[in-house]
Amino acid sequence: MAILRFGSDPGSTWAGKSLAVTNPEQSPSGANNAFDQDSEVLKAQAERCRRLAAATYNREMAQSLGALAEQYERSAEELWKKARA
Repeated sequence: MAILRFGSDPGSTWAGKSLAVTNPEQSPSGANNAFDQDSEVLKAQAERCRRLAAATYNREMAQSLGALAEQYERSAEELWKKARA
């Protein structure tokens, strides 16, 4: 699990707050059909990260969330390929 911490700018809505997200690199468990399910969960996490990135005015946080979304997408793609192998 990754913890993203927001800045301390007192004028910021997010000042002093943090956001916990699951690790996109976690390996799946279970049978191959679980790969499909896990892949969908990772895609949903990527979309959440993108929505949060678009909603924040903090450039650093938006970049971090964008990078995290890319990691989720890559992991989802890998799982999808494993499910098809």
